[in-house]
Amino acid sequence: MVSLANSRTPKELATLLKEKTGTGTERMLRMWRQQRIGPPWIKIGHNIILYPNDAFDLWLTSQVQEPVRSRHSRRPAELLPA
Repeated sequence: MVSLANSRTPKELATLLKEKTGTGTERMLRMWRQQRIGPPWIKIGHNIILYPNDAFDLWLTSQVQEPVRSRHSRRPAELLPA
């Protein structure tokens, strides 16, 4: 169940993203909502937007990218010069 008490406004979330990542604006969050990407949000009525903290944390964790080793970074022993 989502708790509205544990939610952030777009302004609060933009500030948090700016502090943590160096990027983040209310405009960016608005564009993400229009494109249906980014962290989950709740819309109440016509103009109240809230981002539940738990849902944001899960979304942020899902954004972690693992490094991909280059196919040229390690060559099989048979391809190395003798």
